[in-house]
Amino acid sequence: MSLRDLAVRFVPRHTRVGRAAWSLGRRFLGPKVLVPGTLGDVLLLTPRSRLSADALRAVGFPASARVDRSWPVKAGVVHRSHGYHLCVIEIGADPGRYLNAYRAAFVEASLILLDTGDLTPLIWRLRGLGDPLGYHASYAAREAQELLDPSLPEAQLFARASIAQLARRAKFLVVGTRDLADQVRAVGSLTPTAVIAPGAHGVAALSTVIEETLALVKDPAHAALE
Repeated sequence: MSLRDLAVRFVPRHTRVGRAAWSLGRRFLGPKVLVPGTLGDVLLLTPRSRLSADALRAVGFPASARVDRSWPVKAGVVHRSHGYHLCVIEIGADPGRYLNAYRAAFVEASLILLDTGDLTPLIWRLRGLGDPLGYHASYAAREAQELLDPSLPEAQLFARASIAQLARRAKFLVVGTRDLADQVRAVGSLTPTAVIAPGAHGVAALSTVIEETLALVKDPAHAALE
């Protein structure tokens, strides 16, 4: 087992000590030891039909930036995402397709392509598996419900607030409609959000968003502020 695999298994990123250990490890061991063969700029966790490295290059994404793609998202891919500056992740409501994609959004800096305003199926599946992410997501949703119209039914309130945890964790959100962008704001998220409809005509705008988010994540001031 490599040093990177040991680090992923035994040094959790969600704790203060874990974040400090990974920061020091990347600084002093970095690409030579800690993340051999996986260190890159962008990892696309999206179907090829939604976004691919070739599509990004075709609209002028810098050739100097490394772009890898993996779909479907398996458990090993979730761990591998540690080695990238930015993960571009498609998130929908189907647990069969998006469960590990949701997990990957909390491993490394992520730009989320949010295709739904109701992540309840993912949250309940995570809770059913005993994954702490599911419990954290439901707590965040309960908090965010307080910001919504109290006249709505309880189930509808929770469904609308179910995106709160993901929206707050992402570095950038891309949604397909203005209504979904309004929903993101309504649950208290301050994450930058762009409305870009899926399809080939939106790749150029998405490429620009990825470049800007990648530049932000790689800026030393960003790491210092975090």
